[in-house]
Amino acid sequence: MDESNKQFRHVLYRNAIGQAVVEYMQALTPNALAAHEESESTRILSQIVEIINDDSLSDPECFHYIAEIVQLLIANGIPVTRHEDCD
Repeated sequence: MDESNKQFRHVLYRNAIGQAVVEYMQALTPNALAAHEESESTRILSQIVEIINDDSLSDPECFHYIAEIVQLLIANGIPVTRHEDCD
């Protein structure tokens, strides 16, 4: 396959993917998006409760709990800043 065919196919793929993204975003209603966000929030909060109830993580300063919760938040795409001394 020559270079111009490769470029043409690449443009077609990009256009097809772009169109699919636009259609997907248009299909998302505010209510559907809100329901998804609420579901994700509930799932993450449930996992935080599980971490807090995990007796194997206990330490006087709660560093183990904090580390687990921070890891959970980061794993779910929630940016977290913390002091370097806590790492």
